[in-house]
Amino acid sequence: MTLTWRCLFFVVALFAFLWVLPCPLSAGESDPHRVLFVSSYHPGFPTFFQQVNGLKSVFDGTRVLLDVEFMDSKRFPDQESLDRFYLSLSTKLSRIEPYDIVIVGDDNALLFALKYQQTLFADLPIVFLGVNNLDRAQEQNDNPQITGVVEAVSMQETLETITRLHPDVSRIVALVDETPSGQSDLKTFYRYKKDVAPVILSEISLGQYSFEAFAEQLRSLGDRDVVLLLSAYRDKDGQAMLFHKSLQLISENLSRPLYHLWSHGMGEGILGGKVISHFEQGRAAADIALNVLTGTPVREIPVLRESPNSYVFDYREMKRFGLHIADLPEESVVLHKPQTYYQKHKLLIWVVVCILAGYSTLLVIMWNSILSRKKAEKHLREIDRNKTEFINTVAHEFRTPLTSIQGFSEVLLNRDQLSDEEQREFVGYIHDRSVSLSALVNEILDVSRIEAGKGLPLTLSACPVTEVFDQVELYMKKQEGHRQFEVFLADGDTRLMVDKVKIRQVLENLLSNAVKFSEEESLIQVRGEAGDRSYRFSVIDQGVGMTLEQVKKVFDKFYRADTSGTAAEGVGLGMNVVKYIVENHGGKIWVKSALGVGTTVSFTLPIDRMNDAAA
Repeated sequence: MTLTWRCLFFVVALFAFLWVLPCPLSAGESDPHRVLFVSSYHPGFPTFFQQVNGLKSVFDGTRVLLDVEFMDSKRFPDQESLDRFYLSLSTKLSRIEPYDIVIVGDDNALLFALKYQQTLFADLPIVFLGVNNLDRAQEQNDNPQITGVVEAVSMQETLETITRLHPDVSRIVALVDETPSGQSDLKTFYRYKKDVAPVILSEISLGQYSFEAFAEQLRSLGDRDVVLLLSAYRDKDGQAMLFHKSLQLISENLSRPLYHLWSHGMGEGILGGKVISHFEQGRAAADIALNVLTGTPVREIPVLRESPNSYVFDYREMKRFGLHIADLPEESVVLHKPQTYYQKHKLLIWVVVCILAGYSTLLVIMWNSILSRKKAEKHLREIDRNKTEFINTVAHEFRTPLTSIQGFSEVLLNRDQLSDEEQREFVGYIHDRSVSLSALVNEILDVSRIEAGKGLPLTLSACPVTEVFDQVELYMKKQEGHRQFEVFLADGDTRLMVDKVKIRQVLENLLSNAVKFSEEESLIQVRGEAGDRSYRFSVIDQGVGMTLEQVKKVFDKFYRADTSGTAAEGVGLGMNVVKYIVENHGGKIWVKSALGVGTTVSFTLPIDRMNDAAA
C-alpha cells in the first residue's frame, strides 16, 4: 500500500471513529430528572388520571422521568396496610437510583411524607397537590423542603349557589365518611353554618351506617332537603366502595338534588357545584416541581392557596328539578346541554352549504363564460360587419374618383373639341381626385402599420404653431365659398416639438370631418391657446352633432357616424389614425358633441419649453 493510500485510510478511519464517538455531556445534560409521584389512592380512583395528565401536560417535552407509587388508602386505610406500603417503598428506594424530587397527591400521601420525611425522603424536595387540610398545608411554608398547591374546595360558593337555586331549601345534608379528607371537608362545611342560616347544615355519616342503612337514610330525606357529597368510600363495617359504585348507590336511592365539589362524577347523577379540577392541580404542582428542578430553592416557593375552580352543571339533572340555564352563575359549564339544530347537523349543514356554494360558483363562472362568449361573438360580428362595410366603402370611395378620372380622361382624349380653359379645368378635377385617392391609400396604409405594431414614424422638430398651421390654411382656402372659417391662434409663436406633416394631417382630417358633417355656409372655427405644458387646438363646427353613444365610438376603427342628411364620406379610419398620432406625440384628444348643435374636437401637444425659452 502506498503512502498516499495509507494516509487516506487513516483519515477515513479517524472520521468514522469521531462520528460514532458520543459527545461528552455533563450529568445535568445527559441524565433525566427522576420524579416520584406518591398517590394516596389507586389507579381506579377517579381523580388519579386527571392528576397525572396535569403533571404530564408540563413534564412532556422535558427531560423528566415520572414514576408512580399507590398507597391505596381509600380502600385500605388501616395501619397494617400503611406499614406494608412503607416497607415496600423503602425497599424499592434502597435498590434504585435516587429520585430528584417527590410529588405527593392528596392528604394521606402528605401525612405519609411528613411522617417519613427524615428517613425515606431525607434531603428530598417534596411538592404536594390535592390537599384539603388547609391548616396543615399552610404549615409547610415553615418547612424548607416542602411546598405545593392546596385543594381548596369552593364550599362557600357551592352552598350559596344551592340556596339561590333552591329558595325553598330548609336543610343541606352532607354525605361523608371517616376518611381524613372527608372529615377535613366536613369541618369546612360546618364553618359556613351561620352564613347560610336559617338553612340548617347536617350530615349523614358512613361512620355510623352500613351502606344498606346509608341507602335507607337517603330514601328518607324530605322534599326541602338538598344533598352535598363530600366523601362516601367506606362504611362503619369497613366495607369499601369505588367512587363510581358509591355514586351509583347514592343516585339510585336519592330523590333530591345532589351537589359535589370535585369534577369527577359530573354527568353521572350530580346536579352541579363549583368544582375542583384535578388536572389543574397536577399542572400547578408540576410547574412548582420544574422550578425546583431547575434551581429554585423550595423555601422560596410559597404554598398556593387558590384553586382554579369552575361552576359545572348537568342539564339533565337541572331539567329534572326545574332549573334553567339563565338561573346559573355566569361562565357556568353545562354538560349534556341540548344541541341546537345547527349543532346537531353542523357537518351536514356545512356539506350542503359547500355543495351549494360550489354549484353557485360554478353557475356564476358558467354564466360569466357565456356572457363573455356572447360579448366576444358580438364583438366579432361587429368587426366582421365593420370590415364588410369598410370593403364596400373603400370600393365606393375608390370607384367615385376613378369614375370621375375615367370620365374626364375620356373627354380629354377628344381635346380638339375643348378650349384650353376647359382642358385645364378637367385636368384639375383629375388632379384633385388623384390626391383624394392618394390620401385614402395613405390612410389605409397608416392603419395597417399601426395594426402590425410598426407604428407611424415621427420626424420631430421644433417649430412655432403658425408654421404648423400654414399648410392647413391652403385646405381652408379651397373650401371657401362652401364653408365659413374663423381662425384664432393665441400665442402663435409658441414652439412645439412635433412632426409637422403628421400634425397637419390631423388638422386636415378634423377640418374635413367638420366640412362633411355641417351645412353649407355654416361656420367652422379653429382655436388654439397655450397652457403651462401643452398647446391646445380645437376644431368647432355647427353641424349635425353626435349622440353620446356615437362619441364613445368615434375613435374606433372602421366607425362611420350614421348621421342623416350628411354626406358621410370616408372609410372610418381617419379618427383612429388621428388619435394614434396625437397620443404618439404625448398629447391627448377628446370630443364633445350635442345632437343638432355641433361638435368640438380638441387635442393637446407638448410645448418645447427649451427652444420656446431660447426663442
